[in-house]
Amino acid sequence: MQKLTLILIITFALTSIKVHAQQPYKKLIPTDNISKVWGFFYGVALGETFTGSRLFPADTNIAGKSYRRYGNNGFMREDSISRKVYFLPDDSSQQEFLLYDFSLNLNDSFYFNFKTTQTSRYSNWYRLDSVYYDTITPFGRYYNYLSERRKIFRFKSNYSQYRNLPIFWVEGLGSNMTPLYSYDCFNRDTSKFNSANGCFTSLLCVVEGVDLKFQAYPDCLKILHVSVKEIFSNMNMEMYPNPANELIHLSFKGNAIKFISYEIKDINGRKIYQSNGIFSNDAIDVSSLPNGFYLLYIKDLQTKSDAYFKFMKN
Repeated sequence: MQKLTLILIITFALTSIKVHAQQPYKKLIPTDNISKVWGFFYGVALGETFTGSRLFPADTNIAGKSYRRYGNNGFMREDSISRKVYFLPDDSSQQEFLLYDFSLNLNDSFYFNFKTTQTSRYSNWYRLDSVYYDTITPFGRYYNYLSERRKIFRFKSNYSQYRNLPIFWVEGLGSNMTPLYSYDCFNRDTSKFNSANGCFTSLLCVVEGVDLKFQAYPDCLKILHVSVKEIFSNMNMEMYPNPANELIHLSFKGNAIKFISYEIKDINGRKIYQSNGIFSNDAIDVSSLPNGFYLLYIKDLQTKSDAYFKFMKN
């Protein structure tokens, strides 16, 4: 019996290793010219702020290398063969930094060293403590939600005062804390690549294209500056619910029924669906859309008045 148990344990372990080995590498920088947005919290004792930074879809060639613009801070590129992600600050130094190395093995160390607005350096050594796969991240305040199973790296600081504050990387997603989310909280300057400078920062949600890849906060609409109210409207109406899971309903003043057309676009403005015309008391089915953020354009086919709404599919 003991021999059989040992064989089963070994078989399970080998199977687990094989499954992990077959997991394809998930790129941090998306392909197919789509954008990516990281929403995060930063704050000090005086208050807190929710903000986001966008990785733009267009490629930029710098010194023979292909980068993507990251907010107002600089540029990012990824080598999917070596599984490394680099960051190039948008300044005169033209000095590239290694942001992530997803090829690291257990007990390897990673040195965080990023230029700040001062002459000092944000730097620290972290040792890779464990590597595993999961659909739930160990960081985040609320849901800790991942859209799919991903490889997770857990780092512990080599400095005793920080050992109880591990850093987690998630392949294809980013990390719970990184200098890339850190801004000058006291000056509230989110346009430059700064050190933490007394800030606490934490990743709260990630959207790739229109897909919600990670959620650790119940109101990602607030973080990513996507209001639940209309962007523009000259129609006396409202839409609900927002966020939506299956159906969106429209309500006009006095419960008037109108003949309308509508379009659904992604957050980059690309048209996903267009109707030829429906009555306004018919619900709009969004159940087939991937989770994420969208624009709903509505037009009254009789009066020609129209409205834009932002909504979230979850």
